[in-house]
Amino acid sequence: LQLQVVKGRGLYIAGEEFALISSLETRRAMSRLKPPYPSQRGLFGKPTVVNNVETIANVPVILARGAEEYRKLGTKDDPGTRLFSLSGDVKEAGVYEIELGSGTLRELIDEFSKGTTGGGHIKAVQPGGGTSAFLAEDSLDCRLTTEAIRKAGSSIGTAGVIVYEQGKSAVGIVRGLMDFYGLESCGRCAPCRIGVVRMKEIVERFSHGKGTTEDLEQLRQIGKACVVASTCGMGQAFPLPVLSALE
Repeated sequence: LQLQVVKGRGLYIAGEEFALISSLETRRAMSRLKPPYPSQRGLFGKPTVVNNVETIANVPVILARGAEEYRKLGTKDDPGTRLFSLSGDVKEAGVYEIELGSGTLRELIDEFSKGTTGGGHIKAVQPGGGTSAFLAEDSLDCRLTTEAIRKAGSSIGTAGVIVYEQGKSAVGIVRGLMDFYGLESCGRCAPCRIGVVRMKEIVERFSHGKGTTEDLEQLRQIGKACVVASTCGMGQAFPLPVLSALE
């Protein structure tokens, strides 16, 4: 087995499989319409399997000990472990390997991050990275499984848990996310390219105390349009925290 490590350019969009392939081909990192899928026509036109490093890291353990032994960890529907990264307003940020279903989101934050930076209450949490919907403090007792977090109103996604402490401005949080995704959009499709700019403009008005009820409805409609019409996962997901904040 030959391995080649390629240093990326730090682009967020390159986490999307076709954007990653384009980057490896030394072209601009952009998503593509599907089908064909990478397994049909991927890197340099050849069928390509795209997996996260975390997935590949589990393969040797499964091959060495067998699938049944691996499935003893976690739950029936979510076997094994996940790497949860804790960041945001926490005392101890870090990456922790946790058996799926072994605890709750609240326990994960309390035990491993030692609580919030200022020692206060939690305002909201994004359990699956910056594109996952916000969960309020009273929703944090959900188990660490895909289904439990989905039922709570968000997604496990990348398992990148971002904690926001009470006192943080909801508008300020959303504005920061829109600034980031505005910079990281590849511009491939109009819903994402234009939608993120329009949503950012509306959020900007609210940050200056000039937002209106009509702005809220427009923000909701643009966000829903991006979810439905964007080409790749980033364009479909970046509005989710905004839409959840509106609720």
